[in-house]
Amino acid sequence: MKSKKIFLTEENLVVALKNQDIIAMQALNDMYSDSLGGIITKILNDPELSKDALQEVFWKIWISAHNYEPSKDRLFTWMLNITKNYTIDILRSKRYRNNKKNININDC
Repeated sequence: MKSKKIFLTEENLVVALKNQDIIAMQALNDMYSDSLGGIITKILNDPELSKDALQEVFWKIWISAHNYEPSKDRLFTWMLNITKNYTIDILRSKRYRNNKKNININDC
């Protein structure tokens, strides 16, 4: 049996995130996994790593929600910045670069 998708208004999602209400995590996944996940996948070009990165991004959004200020940015813009920054950090990481080198060597 499929669970019902959760969709909240931006205002309600912000309140739920700031209150660390568990429904906020479900709503994040239901409302933003396609768009944020797509951006991550486009940057990393690695579907498996992208899935893990998306979960980390959601966690970062969850623990950083108290820093979000609606007067400065829209929620999606704020989340997009977290997503891009985290994904770029992955690209810059030594572990990521070494994994890519190992994959290229093994493909030969």
